[in-house]
Amino acid sequence: MKPIAVIRLRADGTAEWLDPIAGTPRSGPLTERPDVNGPVTVLVPGEDVLVARVDIAARQRQRLLQAVPYALEDQLMDEVDQVHFALGEAVSGGHVVAAVARERMAAWLEQLDEAGVDAAAIVPDTAAVPRADREHVVLLDGERALVRASDGSALVADRGELDAYLELIGAERVRVLGAGDDPLVSMEYGREQERDPALKVLAGAARSAVNLRQGDFARDDGGSQGLRRLWFIAAALLLVAVCAETIGRGLAVWQKNNHAEAVEAEVNALLTGTFPEINRVVDARIQMQQALDRLRGTGSSGSLTLLRLAGPALAGDAQVRVEGMTYRQGSLLVELSAADLRRIEAVRQRLSGLELAARIESANTLEDKVTARIRIGGGS
Repeated sequence: MKPIAVIRLRADGTAEWLDPIAGTPRSGPLTERPDVNGPVTVLVPGEDVLVARVDIAARQRQRLLQAVPYALEDQLMDEVDQVHFALGEAVSGGHVVAAVARERMAAWLEQLDEAGVDAAAIVPDTAAVPRADREHVVLLDGERALVRASDGSALVADRGELDAYLELIGAERVRVLGAGDDPLVSMEYGREQERDPALKVLAGAARSAVNLRQGDFARDDGGSQGLRRLWFIAAALLLVAVCAETIGRGLAVWQKNNHAEAVEAEVNALLTGTFPEINRVVDARIQMQQALDRLRGTGSSGSLTLLRLAGPALAGDAQVRVEGMTYRQGSLLVELSAADLRRIEAVRQRLSGLELAARIESANTLEDKVTARIRIGGGS
């Protein structure tokens, strides 16, 4: 069967897609969609996403992302640290930016994951309305009117208040899409009318619209995001171990040749090169030993030892995700998320069965997801 390119999620939990043969819109539960070979673009309700244009004098993408939250702060319903931002196309010296609550974004991804949908892109439907340089574009969609301004910003207006809204913003020229034979559509404000199903219009422009799958919500091509983070941390700690071994060898050389000025200079250079935060060498041997102890940890509670022992238990359930991990004062603090607390408790029991001291320090329930923090020590 020919794969479909676009699926639209509706606010009531159902989905809409284009029939792969007839090309006409079909709707129903997300699990009843036709089989799709490969990733698709998913459209989400524009009511949940702010799509705006920002004018920021920064060329580097990272600097733009750092400045965007402050530029949009007054328009956000949530605190800045609870909002996910995504950069879109450049428009007349500015940029189109989409902002959505992190909790809402996570819920969409979970819904898609449960239905087996591989979403290469998640796009607010308002941003998938085609943009024109000198006119507003309106897509009529049931009782909704998706409005795309000429500057790239977008919003959802109530169908019955569309004329009043266009007059309020002073829209002189408007193109109406998806109108059909609706008598509501008039030729006021210089409107031009085109008749196509709303989803077909959105599917045609979705490829170039702002993709919410950026940053923390970027698509993970390699499998479970939690497992990838776990192995990233393992690789980082392995690199630390290599550095620690290098420092250890340098320390042995220093102890053996502590009267040789050339060796002392080499050790000092090795110390400051490996640990740039050490600006002044007072006693290379002591400073090196302290840095080595910090890297390796002490006794059976060292970070490498704990990760080696705890890794299989943490990765043992595909429904439990490792969201983050830190090493502090001889313990690993692991952030986990799962559908319910029972799965988190099962992880804790597996850790205890490995003779590790494991306790749940906190747990929070957010809609249909539980997040918890487990502290893992070196002994039960």
